[in-house]
Amino acid sequence: MAYNVRAQQIYLTEINLYIDNHILIYGIQTGDFRKAVTMLTLKQTFSHVLIGQKGGPKRIQIIELIKERPYNINQLAEIMNLNYRTVKHHMDTLLRNGFVISSKSSGYGEVFFLSPLLEENFNLFEDLIKKTNITSSFTFFQNVIEQTKIAVILIDKDGETFFWNAAAEELFGYKVTEVMGKSIQIFLYSKSLEGIVKTAMRGKKSAAFDTVAKHKSGEIFDINARIDPIRDTEGSIIGFSILAQDITDQKKAERALRSSEERFKELFKNTLIGIYQTTPEGQILLANPALVRMLGFSSFIELSKRNLEKEGFAESVSRSDFKKRVERKGQVAGHETSWTKKDGSILHVRENATAVRDDKGNIVFYCGTVEDLSHQKKIHEDLHESKIMFDTLVSILPEAVIMADLEGKILYSSQRALEMYGYSNEKKILGKNIFDFVTPEDYRKATKFKNRILCEDTVIDAKYKSLRKDGSSFLTELSASVIRNSEGDPKAIIVTIKENSTR
Repeated sequence: MAYNVRAQQIYLTEINLYIDNHILIYGIQTGDFRKAVTMLTLKQTFSHVLIGQKGGPKRIQIIELIKERPYNINQLAEIMNLNYRTVKHHMDTLLRNGFVISSKSSGYGEVFFLSPLLEENFNLFEDLIKKTNITSSFTFFQNVIEQTKIAVILIDKDGETFFWNAAAEELFGYKVTEVMGKSIQIFLYSKSLEGIVKTAMRGKKSAAFDTVAKHKSGEIFDINARIDPIRDTEGSIIGFSILAQDITDQKKAERALRSSEERFKELFKNTLIGIYQTTPEGQILLANPALVRMLGFSSFIELSKRNLEKEGFAESVSRSDFKKRVERKGQVAGHETSWTKKDGSILHVRENATAVRDDKGNIVFYCGTVEDLSHQKKIHEDLHESKIMFDTLVSILPEAVIMADLEGKILYSSQRALEMYGYSNEKKILGKNIFDFVTPEDYRKATKFKNRILCEDTVIDAKYKSLRKDGSSFLTELSASVIRNSEGDPKAIIVTIKENSTR
């Protein structure tokens, strides 16, 4: 029989045949072979010994030779052009599996015959050989390899291409006519790749590896490849196989993922907002440096020793309330609460958190962010104190006080101002324009007064006739100052008003 060695080495490693339901249990009592072969179908045994193993073709050849007439090992070695030990190895395998039997004599005179088992089932053997002939033919090999989406390239020991499938054409851009019999550099060689090539040249199988390749157009792209030696029946290296596929999209996705992970690490490390991950049982799995600092700890390891079921919250705060809200809604947003720092002081925070569940719906851990509100609360408290002090000061002044924006819209009115102009409460006067309380004959004078304030910042002792709510008029003396923001821009005008009874 003729066998295409290259095709068989590259493609044919094992053929899985249909196994029928009949289990054959048999024993052989002739010769030295006395072991029963059980629980294997004959088809399975044929497939394993004659096709699934590297020496299968030689064993098939031995069976076909001794079917014609008995031979000893020396005769077979001469006919098959193999050494004695190789033929003996194959014959021992055939004996163990019950395909052949031997004469009672041993040594040079020992001859071998087909076993009754194989003779009775020789048609099964022939059917298998027909399938083997199909699968071992170069046409079969080429048809299968041409349909695969993986680039398959075969080169000889000199690096010249002798097989280049359609997938290789598509991947590298070269037609088969451009590469057959030629050496072509499809890889951008690196030191690691050179090592893999040298390993293959020494006859060792390689593992799959990622590298870059060059398209005919000059474009560089990512591939996953492997390079393995091809051997003939004697075990000598006759060439190399190269299998490759494009992984550019995969590499882009990996690089994007790494970039995203790096950005997250930077955000996690450098953001001023606290980030945490905790379990329902109270264990702290993760906390970023900002949160560690907020709580006054020196390291995450020190913070992680805290059990949130027992400590970490102000006396007025219950962690069970937080857990119930997350359990019910799946998350909490803008939740203001109070935690305790390492030194026992209170930290006011605004918290956003979400629950992460397993495939059974159980909460595995909480992920959350925390914003320190202590400074903001301090500002609010200071502002509140300032307002109390301002209101107290204004209330003891003999003058009325009004604050207006740059257009004259009233933003604040003291109680004395309300009484002076005849209003019962502040809501009645807020939003009105301060110029509405000036008599028509003094209106232009009042607008000039406003312009002087914006230019000079402070104007004192200006006299105007003012109007009360009931329409009556009275003489007033006004002093005003500009209120500016932190950038120095004017934002409002504050006016003190004194009723002048002198006519």
